[in-house]
Amino acid sequence: MTHSPLRQSLPWDCRYVGSGKGPLFCAAALRDPDSPLLLVCNAVGEEAKCSFSVLQETARYAWEAGWSVARFDYRGCGDSPGEFGRTGPRDWLEDSETILTHSGASGERRRSVLLGLRLGANVAARIAPKANDLFERVRLVLWEPILDLPRYVRHLEWMNREPGRANGIDHLGWEFSRECLEDLEGSLQIDAAGISFPSLIVHIGSRRSPAGDFVRLPETLPPASRFEHLRERPFWEPIGMRTCPTLADRTLAFLKEEHP
Repeated sequence: MTHSPLRQSLPWDCRYVGSGKGPLFCAAALRDPDSPLLLVCNAVGEEAKCSFSVLQETARYAWEAGWSVARFDYRGCGDSPGEFGRTGPRDWLEDSETILTHSGASGERRRSVLLGLRLGANVAARIAPKANDLFERVRLVLWEPILDLPRYVRHLEWMNREPGRANGIDHLGWEFSRECLEDLEGSLQIDAAGISFPSLIVHIGSRRSPAGDFVRLPETLPPASRFEHLRERPFWEPIGMRTCPTLADRTLAFLKEEHP
């Protein structure tokens, strides 16, 4: 599909949503209650900053296609108050469920899709059962989920090794505590083949074919789910892209199939 470069701004309603551990910044552009809801679960830390434009554009395209959309910041990130270094996976899950509950509180909106990137994809997959309690129909869009969290943690530690430092790491200015790193696998590990909700899982990389944990993933997915490989530079990295229209197109095609 073709996206016009001249698009009106979304009618964002920006507010702070209360939670037990402090307010969370949430921006929502809502249509009538019969429209499906797209809830965006950001990546974490610097990856969230780098990927902001791509997720924002995807939200815009979804809204133009008739969807209601909502975005939010985890505590200690973006416009949500707090200290990131004191948060971890359980907090990100709790924050996401808070926004999810707020979005579905009226009971009028029946359909939802959770879109997540990187660790945000893991978050989306883990809160899907909660979404299923609030909505009649739930779907997932997982961009580059972290399928091997122990290896992900080892890579972070290797990239940010500092002699004599034992209490966590500083990754591009974002403090990941030792407790946070140790809890990633316990709180955010997902089995993509075991996800019971219809899902679109997208692997994004510079190679012509899937790599790493994604090589055999298509063979193990349930029939209701789909895997796609997109050959693009990782837009969540500091030297990555700031637009990715092909990814938005494929995501919207899936959304329209699931929620015509």
